[in-house]
Parts: sequence; C-alpha cells; structure tokens
Amino acid sequence: MRRDDGLEKMREITRTINYHSEVGVAARSLAVPWCASFVNYCLIKSVPRYSKSNQPGLAVSFSRDPHFKRIDTPVFGAIAVYTRTGGGHVCFVYALSETVNGNIIVLGGNQDDKINFVDRSTRRLVGYFVPVQYEAQALREIASVPLHKKTAAEMNASLSIDNVNNGRES
Repeated sequence: MRRDDGLEKMREITRTINYHSEVGVAARSLAVPWCASFVNYCLIKSVPRYSKSNQPGLAVSFSRDPHFKRIDTPVFGAIAVYTRTGGGHVCFVYALSETVNGNIIVLGGNQDDKINFVDRSTRRLVGYFVPVQYEAQALREIASVPLHKKTAAEMNASLSIDNVNNGRES
C-alpha cells in the first residue's frame, strides 16, 4: 500500500467518526483494523448503554471479557467473533443467510474497509456473545423470535450502501 492510499483510507474511515479515538484505542498506524472499535463504539452509544470490551481494539477480546456472555445460538444484535490469520474479526448478527445454508448476515465495520452487511460463513467463528445485562433477553429471543432470512445484497441496497463485493465475505 502506498502512503497516499493509506492516508486516503484513514480520511474515509474518519470522515465523520474516528472509532479508535472514540473508544480509547491509540492507533499507531494507518493500517490498524477498526472492526472492534466500531462494535465497541456501537455498544457505548446504544440505549441502553453497554460496556465496551476490556481491549476495545481487539476483535477476540469479547470472547475473553467477563462483561460478555457466550450464547450458543445467534440472535439479532449478538456479537459474532471470528479468528483469522493475523488476528480476528468482530461484527453484529443481523439475520440468517437466505443464500448459503449455515451462513449468517452480519453488520460490521472494516468489512472491505467500510461499514456494511456481509454474508459470512461460521467456519472460523469463535462464538456469539452478548453483554451480560442482555443475556436474559437474548435467551428469551432465541426461544421465541427466530432470526429472519435475508441477503447481504438486499440489506446493503435497502440502505444505499455501495458494496463492490455484493455482500460476500472477501
């Protein structure tokens, strides 16, 4: 990546909000992934407000933080934590995939360098997590409100999100 490309990427990410600074992450590089900072930002700005993870710049921190409980079944708004070479990824569960059986539709930041919906495999899924204050509600929803089936492309289109990967995991 050329330096100018990195600066343009940072300008795009920080056009309105710098998620790293909002959650207390000191990004030392223009290439620092921001998916975890985006999820933590959403948690601290939600109503009701939830705690951010104990390491707000690390995707896998939700799986190690006592403020978050693992649930076995995806529920709307659950935090999906993934591993991958060199780190991880974290995003919010939105729906089940209408296109690929077993996949989930997630909303996340730093997905193709933007906020969008992606049809994501559960192959490298660490687990689904919810704030401890939300666990009882999540368990009620799992028992009574199944996730809808959607496509990432339809969700991106409904919100005018320009998505070059058509909502597929890159």
